[in-house]
Order: sequence, then structure tokens, then C-alpha cells
Amino acid sequence: MSPGLLRQTWRCPDCGFQSSEFESHININSRIALDERRRAQGLHELRSANFSLILKALEPLLAQGASVLDIGCAHGWFLEQAQAAGYQVYGIEPDQQIATEALERGLNVLSGYYPDALTPGQTYDVTIFNDTLEHLPYIDNMILSLHHCVCPGGYVVVNLPVSDGVIFHTAELFARAGFKRPLQRLWQQGFPSPHLSYFSRTTLPRLFDQLGFELLTTAPIPTLGKGVRDRIAFDPEVRPLEVQVYALMADLLRVMEPLTQSDTRFFIFRKKQ
Repeated sequence: MSPGLLRQTWRCPDCGFQSSEFESHININSRIALDERRRAQGLHELRSANFSLILKALEPLLAQGASVLDIGCAHGWFLEQAQAAGYQVYGIEPDQQIATEALERGLNVLSGYYPDALTPGQTYDVTIFNDTLEHLPYIDNMILSLHHCVCPGGYVVVNLPVSDGVIFHTAELFARAGFKRPLQRLWQQGFPSPHLSYFSRTTLPRLFDQLGFELLTTAPIPTLGKGVRDRIAFDPEVRPLEVQVYALMADLLRVMEPLTQSDTRFFIFRKKQ
């Protein structure tokens, strides 16, 4: 690995995979007091629309009543939509406060870390990482552990930001010019749960294939959508003028998004026999 554009980030010169050594501070007071209510407000509509696309792609693969495990389920929005589609849903969430809120809404959510909080021997028809895998350490071990909780012939879905999208490339151009804030924000540097990995359309399938999962399909999903200002402003270190500048840039990129490489994709893998 060679040094990346930010301190504590690294890049493979051969395949382009990127990783970081940023520290996670889940359930610990972070130096940045994020406005989680505003972040949820800015994300809900976009995430709901994207979850609908993922569930539509899963529909021909899953029987009615199939079991679904959402790793890092956050507020449980995917669980609610999957449950409404007729699936048995289970979630696991490390943030104790958010997990408690999901439980209070009647969702079947475990508070803890994957895979330690799971019941040994329990298996699921599909396991999904919604904007979660990029936050996890020891990626190889995490993927290998899926063999113990995914049914034979079962599925793994990964929905995450990718490094070959127009937004990420634009932020890298700014970083090379000396303006690193946009790239730091994409890595979520300093947040309680920063990004520890950045995969591309090619590196993630290669890794899963090596670890026993074959790619069935991958597709882009919207990255920006509505609520961009809330998603920018939930970080109190972003000044009001910066919020306006970044929001204008995001509006321009949103117009261009259908014509460019998306910064967010979902991948559906099947466990090899």
C-alpha cells in the first residue's frame, strides 16, 4: 500500500483499493458533536428510495418469509421496508442509543457488534450491509464470518459508496490542489464511525470471489437526492457559508449524476456451494 491523499489513508497501486487507520469512537464521546436528528432527516427519503431498489432486485431471489439480517441497521428503515415486503427481519446495531430507538419502534434489533452479538448457529437467507461494510475493520475476517450466518446458497448484499464515482474523484482533485476538506468528509474523518475502506466496482467483487461469494449483479443507486443541506450541516464544524457552497456543488453534481459514474452502488453476492 502507498500513502493516500490524506494522512492515515493508504492506496493499493495495483488495484486501487483504499483503506484508512482512522479510529472509531462509537458509544464514546467524540470531539465532534454531530446533529444525528438532522442527519436522519436528510437521509431518510434517499435511503428509503434506495432500499426499494435493492428489495426489488432481491424479489426474484427470495421466497416469501425469507429471513433477512441487516448488519449495522441504524434506525431500522431497511428492516421496516423488508418487513412490509413479507420477510422475517433481524438487525444488529453497535450504537446503543440508535439500537434502543429501533427496539422501541418494535423492530427485532440486537445491540452490539457483528458477529459477536449474534446467536451462534443462527443462519439467514440474506445478510445485508447498508452503508456499513466500509466502516468495519478486518474486512477479510468479516466476510469470511458470513459463511457461518448465511444459509447454503444464501445471499449477501452490500450497499456502499465507491471510489470510482464522480464525487469521490472530484474530492480527490481538490485534495491534490491542497483543499482536503471534501475528501476528509467523504472518509468521515473525525466522525464516531469513519470509513476504514473504500472499494470500487471491481475491487469489492474480487475480494468476495476470493472469499467464497460469487457476484450476481451490481447496479448504481442515487447518492445525492433531497436533503443534501441537512446531510452537510449536521456536522457542526461546517460553517454556514461552507454549507451553502457545498450544497450548490451538490446540486450541480446531482444534475450530472445520471450521466456520470455513481458514487453509490449495491452488489448482490451468492454464497458458493
